[in-house]
Amino acid sequence: MAIALVGIGTTIHATTTATAQCAAFTPKTRYLRLTATGTDINVAIGTNPQVGASDLIIPEGTSETLSISNASGRVTGITTGNPTLIDFAQGTQSPFGVGDYVTLTEGNSYWTTNLDDVRVSQVYTGSGSGGYFSSRIALEFNSGASGAPVNFEPNGGLLRASLKVGAKAHRTGIGTMHIQQVQVSGDA
Repeated sequence: MAIALVGIGTTIHATTTATAQCAAFTPKTRYLRLTATGTDINVAIGTNPQVGASDLIIPEGTSETLSISNASGRVTGITTGNPTLIDFAQGTQSPFGVGDYVTLTEGNSYWTTNLDDVRVSQVYTGSGSGGYFSSRIALEFNSGASGAPVNFEPNGGLLRASLKVGAKAHRTGIGTMHIQQVQVSGDA
């Protein structure tokens, strides 16, 4: 198996007392390489992962390559207000569901600053005249009271999934979880 690094890696320190989480990141690949040092570490991946003893264990001194979602969608419109509404291209559906967290990674700096690890509160699924056919979502962000720009550049943004890795020492000790997005070729 060959791997290529994608982006900048990070580390989190794991203890037995509570789940430690890395900062939210936007996956740019489908694979995440996790390496445990110092002790065996339980891990979970999600929007707010809480790690338990039954979650995946990565033994001290070993690595695992896990598959993750790298969902993304091109934004064609934003409607300001509370909530903030995001439109995807006609004929496409939102790759995100209620409860997912998202980050706008391209576009106007106001939006890329404020739409950072924001929860999806609704997917508009109506059909027929005036329906959105799952091409519109609502985000838990009040852009109506925050000085949002009046105009949005069509096709001017890319909305990506936001994920976090949670880690907790399996039995005893303190460990470090090294986290790196990778591209994989060959058997993983």
